[in-house]
Amino acid sequence: MSSLKLTVVESIRYRGNIGQWSWISHRISGLAILSFLLIHVWDTANATFWPQMYSYTVEIFKWFPFSVGEIGLMAAILFHAFNGIRISLLDFQPAWWKYQEKSARFVWGLFIVAFVPLALLMLRTTINHCTELAGVGESCFAFPLPSGLEANGLVLGIGIGVIAVGVVLWFVLRHPPTDAGARPRRAAGGSTLERYGFLFMRLSGIALLLLAVGHMLLQHIFRDVHNLTLEVVAGIWRSWGWRAYDLFLLAFAATHGLNGFRNVLEDYVHDDAKVRGINRALAIFLVITIIWSAIAIFSFQPDAVMTQVP
Repeated sequence: MSSLKLTVVESIRYRGNIGQWSWISHRISGLAILSFLLIHVWDTANATFWPQMYSYTVEIFKWFPFSVGEIGLMAAILFHAFNGIRISLLDFQPAWWKYQEKSARFVWGLFIVAFVPLALLMLRTTINHCTELAGVGESCFAFPLPSGLEANGLVLGIGIGVIAVGVVLWFVLRHPPTDAGARPRRAAGGSTLERYGFLFMRLSGIALLLLAVGHMLLQHIFRDVHNLTLEVVAGIWRSWGWRAYDLFLLAFAATHGLNGFRNVLEDYVHDDAKVRGINRALAIFLVITIIWSAIAIFSFQPDAVMTQVP
């Protein structure tokens, strides 16, 4: 049995305290956020490079299962942010670790208080959207079917996603080498890169509490995400301030998420050569993602793009 399977099975069997469930929830929520983030980032770049495809994928995000999934995304972002701040405070003040159980209970309580009203508001907008569609003879449960180049783009995106997930699972689910347990441990304190990575995760988590949670509140509470169109994006990106905000959010969130993903993988991949390969691959992917998105954001021409969409 692989170490990943062992983690899942033992997490279910072991009746741990709230600290265990906070740890599991933090990892699951982080992986869920990262998955959506990567889809969202590369999709949003299509607003510049492939406006017709962007308009189509926006309609997919308005599909009822996705709308409900975004309520789950709000839950993941809130819990991950609140629990991340808790972890950062305890790391910077080791004497406070004696309060870790109380702090975990406080985080869960704060999460419930914050999430429940937001979830109800998001559910209300989803129901209103379904009601509006029903009024014109359409259904929010009907999947928007692609045509022409949109279909090709959808197939390509799904194919790339399946390949990426397959590669990750191949690394993670393989049995570790027989001498994995004998490999030398890192020196106390770790490398300079690891220390900077640790510090970045804590500080960027604080920044993302404002950036990421703020973005979700803007899109789902103060605006109705079901009204999102390419025209709305064009109106927002007429402001260079909002472009800078989106780029900062993307850079912090992608770096934070992929570094967290790297830490998770290192718990299950015990071959040093594979770990180095994963680290390089994630670093290259991160740089490409940020550069590609920066080009999309700052080269976006609202008036020119709108002429390409019927």
